[in-house]
Amino acid sequence: MRARRPAGLLSLAVVIAVVGYAGGAGACKCDTSPPFLDQAGLDLVAIVTVQTLLLDRHQMVVTIDKVLAGKESRREVTILGGDGGNCYVGLKQFPPSTRLVLALSSMGRAYALSHCGTHYLRVDGDRARGRIDEPDGPDRSISLPTLEARIRSARH
Repeated sequence: MRARRPAGLLSLAVVIAVVGYAGGAGACKCDTSPPFLDQAGLDLVAIVTVQTLLLDRHQMVVTIDKVLAGKESRREVTILGGDGGNCYVGLKQFPPSTRLVLALSSMGRAYALSHCGTHYLRVDGDRARGRIDEPDGPDRSISLPTLEARIRSARH
């Protein structure tokens, strides 16, 4: 006859296994990290200005300065992001007044910054900066008119 293990030990082992598994679930692992222009086919690509951060809801409200690709008639939209975990962009790096070029996926009445890949470029004056066209390449700068032409070309 086999000796019985105390139920408490078995329960403890299950809890440790579940917590250990869940703890690893937050880790970010992307097989690829495509550059910004690879995201140009998403629902909306726009130059925006951050108005409000709602960090407790992982959201930000932006005004659309210019639609580069896709269709959106609203001047203000909500962007769903993340806290920096699970490969989602942490929104707290975009304080109000930050200008960005965003490649976004539609989520009903809101848009989302997806995970894995470059979905934003920072805007300074008439230039955008970030990982534009090389997988795992360096950040580069590009004029906004040139970027717009390259986005149109990538969508056709």
